[in-house]
Amino acid sequence: METKELTALISLLDDPDEKVFHNIREKLLSFGNDVIPVLENAWENSFDTLIQTRIENIIHKIQFDDISKRLSDWSSPMDQRLLDGA
Repeated sequence: METKELTALISLLDDPDEKVFHNIREKLLSFGNDVIPVLENAWENSFDTLIQTRIENIIHKIQFDDISKRLSDWSSPMDQRLLDGA
């Protein structure tokens, strides 16, 4: 993950074109959990509600996908512990 690329993507989050936003969102999602601290910092430093809302949605999607994958991985073996799944 390059800092310049990430900064450029975040700066484009307010683009009104939905196709542009969709491409930016997909690229940010592809970085996974590593991008969350940078997005949180951008959210804190932005006063634009559109950017903040979009950042929140991207963070929630990354977190949901991560939890969903981990739960799926947990449920695969037959000897899983319920406490680990919780």
